[in-house]
Amino acid sequence: MKKKTDARSPATSPGGAGASAGAGIRGAALGAVLLLAAAGLFAQKGTVEHGSLDIFAAQGFRLAWGVLKAGAGGSPDDDAVVVRVVRDAASDGIPREPSLEAYGVDPFGGERKTLAPAAGPGKSRELRLPRSHFADFPRTEIMFFSGPGEVGRTAPVITVYFVGIPDTTPEFLDAAKLDSYLTARLAEAR
Repeated sequence: MKKKTDARSPATSPGGAGASAGAGIRGAALGAVLLLAAAGLFAQKGTVEHGSLDIFAAQGFRLAWGVLKAGAGGSPDDDAVVVRVVRDAASDGIPREPSLEAYGVDPFGGERKTLAPAAGPGKSRELRLPRSHFADFPRTEIMFFSGPGEVGRTAPVITVYFVGIPDTTPEFLDAAKLDSYLTARLAEAR
């Protein structure tokens, strides 16, 4: 019986030189993908949580939402949405200011807008945003860091994100009542 020969060149025949070169390229590509995936996991140290209520508490950080209505004659777009953030006291009982970064995100176009938290009562921090902000940037991301020197230098301890204003967020016509509510709500969230 006559033996059949493969008319293809060694580079294109199964198991030929081309096959091992192709396998090498595929192996290198797979290795690069795995390396990038591992780097991404390392960069996202910490947990990511989806906030859905007007109150959130985890890993020593607490936040509460409230809305200060614009009042009679005002447009709902002029309402102020307030997110107050506190951090649990240190083991010695001294209150600590939360270290955070916040962003408004357009999940469809990918645009990110830095939100500047301001000093709130005591050692709290607050975001005050017009309700109209949520039309362009419906996702709010708040990243918590272990200390003030860590912001922008290390990965956050925890990131919490909200889509829109939580449905359970109360609305107030009086700023003092909003302040009292936020203070009490954060105290009970321990």
